Amino acid sequence: MQFSFNQRASLVTVTVHGELTLETMKGAFARLVNHPEFEPGMNAIWDLRQTTINIRPGDPSKLAEYVRTRRSSRGSRYRLAMVAQTSEQWSMARTYQLVSAPLPFEFRIFRDEKAAREWQLAGSRESTEPAQVITAIRQLGQVFSPQGV
Repeated sequence: MQFSFNQRASLVTVTVHGELTLETMKGAFARLVNHPEFEPGMNAIWDLRQTTINIRPGDPSKLAEYVRTRRSSRGSRYRLAMVAQTSEQWSMARTYQLVSAPLPFEFRIFRDEKAAREWQLAGSRESTEPAQVITAIRQLGQVFSPQGV
């Protein structure tokens, strides 16, 4: 398991290798939220392309509950992208997407890492747009204020 942080984009990429089980996913989550570079609410790409899936039918629900009970350390209102190539990886990611729907994050699944990264970076830009609009409105208010007349 490898973490790659982009603090400027508030994005972490988690590359998973080997067998993927409920316990390895819980362990990865715990390592992620305890990593010194991690910030709650940080967007994430989980790259599953180099994994072998060994998930039992109830495991995605258990993982969603595990994440829910640790919301204070993970944060909310973030974007989660999973990159899956095989049908087993895609099926596990889709099942997790369905059972985690009530959780406070946006979740998409991608076949390639580039598309996942573009979606994440577009979200980073979208999240700054309201601040830019507010700044522009304030600047216009200063230009057109009655005090300047």
